[in-house]
Amino acid sequence: MRVEQVQNERDVMRKRVRTTSMCTATKPLRIKRHRNGYEGSSMRLSSETAGSPENAWDRPDTVIDALLRAEKTMNNQRDSVLKQTGDFECTINPEEPQPSASDMRMATLNDIFESLHCQLLLVVEWAKTLPPFLALSSEYQTALLKNFAAEHVVLCVSYRSKEVSDFLKLINNSIIPRPSKNEQHSEFHLQDCERIMDHMVAPMRFLGIDDAEFVTLKASLLFNPSIVDLTITPAQMRLQTGVEPAFHP
Repeated sequence: MRVEQVQNERDVMRKRVRTTSMCTATKPLRIKRHRNGYEGSSMRLSSETAGSPENAWDRPDTVIDALLRAEKTMNNQRDSVLKQTGDFECTINPEEPQPSASDMRMATLNDIFESLHCQLLLVVEWAKTLPPFLALSSEYQTALLKNFAAEHVVLCVSYRSKEVSDFLKLINNSIIPRPSKNEQHSEFHLQDCERIMDHMVAPMRFLGIDDAEFVTLKASLLFNPSIVDLTITPAQMRLQTGVEPAFHP
């Protein structure tokens, strides 16, 4: 997709948000777009919607709010999951962290594997906070998570790193710097990390992707009906029609 097409789509999304915020007289729940959508307290929910989380998925104008709440729940579990994964050594030869020019520490291979492990555990916990996901069969849940796992890792590390250009920020607060030409062939993961910086992080930074867009993108990737060898059920179709309108007026 060309940059112009992406920007046009984002303009449509911004129009939707402005329209939603101007119609508070008829809509009790308002989508607010801000940098810390799932960390702040600016979302005001009616008691009816708060008491029935499933209802949020039946109304396109409240889907994003439901997703922001789910993201906040997942982030609140971060420290406990990191503590759990930190008890394991993932590499045969432990490495000492290398010094970094920033306040963050350079990631060792163990840090990278620990981060991957943590992200995979968290994506399961995140999916379990989504009522429509729980309504699916266990077979369908497993297929969706397997399909989404790698995408979730790349998407989250990209969004976490969108304010910087020369390194990736892992969930355990370590960093992977952009490799030099000599380093690109020395470690198996460095070329992939550089591709993420150039093809994911840079576009996110250029487009100014915010929390609302991030969580909506996550849900759209998770609820993907094109899973091989699985029939699209009516419930699955409802999920797609519930998430996709959040991108449009």
